[in-house]
Amino acid sequence: MSRQNTWVVPFVAVFLGTGCAADLVVEQVNINWVAPDKSVEATITNIGNQDAGEFLVYFNGDEFPVSRNRRPQIRHTVTGLGAGASITLAADFTPLAHPDNSHLANVYGITVLADPKKMVGESDEENNTDRGLTNLPVVELHDSADALVPENPTPPNTTRIPILFVHGHNLNEAMDQGFNYRKNWQQPLDYSILLKLPSFKIALDLPQNANLGVEPYYIRFQDQNRSITEDAAEIGEAVSRILRRHDDSGATQVKVVIIAYSKGTMSTRWYLNNMMPASQPVSEFIAISPPNHGLQASTNVTPSSLALRQLNNGFDDQCSVFNEVESMNFIETLNGHAIADTMTSTAQGPQFHAEAPGSRADGTAPNQGVLYVALYANNNRDVVGGGTPSGDCQGRVVARNLAQNAENIEVSEIPGFTDLGVHANAVHTPEIICLALHAAIHHGAPAPGLTCPTQTVDGRQVPVIPLP
Repeated sequence: MSRQNTWVVPFVAVFLGTGCAADLVVEQVNINWVAPDKSVEATITNIGNQDAGEFLVYFNGDEFPVSRNRRPQIRHTVTGLGAGASITLAADFTPLAHPDNSHLANVYGITVLADPKKMVGESDEENNTDRGLTNLPVVELHDSADALVPENPTPPNTTRIPILFVHGHNLNEAMDQGFNYRKNWQQPLDYSILLKLPSFKIALDLPQNANLGVEPYYIRFQDQNRSITEDAAEIGEAVSRILRRHDDSGATQVKVVIIAYSKGTMSTRWYLNNMMPASQPVSEFIAISPPNHGLQASTNVTPSSLALRQLNNGFDDQCSVFNEVESMNFIETLNGHAIADTMTSTAQGPQFHAEAPGSRADGTAPNQGVLYVALYANNNRDVVGGGTPSGDCQGRVVARNLAQNAENIEVSEIPGFTDLGVHANAVHTPEIICLALHAAIHHGAPAPGLTCPTQTVDGRQVPVIPLP
């Protein structure tokens, strides 16, 4: 919810006694997607204390772009499953390959749903799904010392909170030769002796912040022009790698905090919407200057970049269509509602739940879902917009997350004379760094009006984050 509105939601509780019903869960999804095989196995377990009657199991091929015809799906009928029993089902997708679905080339993951038709009365109807990726991407992940984190990393001697920093788009270098993650998160931004801005790394390295208990990780995307969905897949692998490093056995149930900037916020949202496993390994998602409802980028910057055309929702700044399936209505599809909904109103509500799926309300425990926090400039000063309609021909250029549980915080202290200048400065602004790190270590949205004391370092005001 925003700082300006309080939402009162009617709540009806239905209590089921422990052991009074069946409870079907998808325990593991194993995928073999190496040519010529395209097969999947999944184990369904009844963890309840009553037998389950007949139910269906769907194996859905998650696609991008989505096929108009012959969307890949395999269904099984299970005649029953006793309390405490398991069954392993196999699904061979190879016969489903067809020109209408690009011979399964667009399938990036498999989602398995137990009892999608709710034929079985269960004690928990929200734990019936799990998913896996068909291809594990090669990910470039750096630790706090800027060293590469290997695929099977050695566990660190730490119980710190892992934070994954996801950088924004590198407009000037198609293959990110200048290492944009360093520019966004590690290096300061100095304009003159009168305007010197810090970075997240400078704040984390501040002696006064030594007890924050944070273990930072930085992902790097090299190809700046590819699909946002490819970045999202790498975010998923980065999260998995971090979890293997911090909690390989799963005994401590470590969760990752994601702090993302600009395009990186949309890559993260695609991961959270479409690729995150049912275990929900992310506790907080903090979005800085997010183009939540798209951009209005001019055609002189979009021709070579599929990612920017996707952020434009598949249309140019004058709303002429790009005529490509990979970008057409990309933002609308991600948000789960008509793009034009924000042309006249940006009020939050339950109808916009797809903007923050699996979210939890502020004040609830991290194991209850993902807390969504959006930080952006006040008065629509950023190129991504702000909290009110922008006047765009599609309703784009709105940073506000409209989901009911989302926390939106407008920040007035971001400097800049142009919308692009404000956007570039946001991730280096002390107040943004303060609010983002406070949300991460406190596992909750910052209180209204929160400010952090600062320490002067080389002429820059570096925030000191209050401890929990």
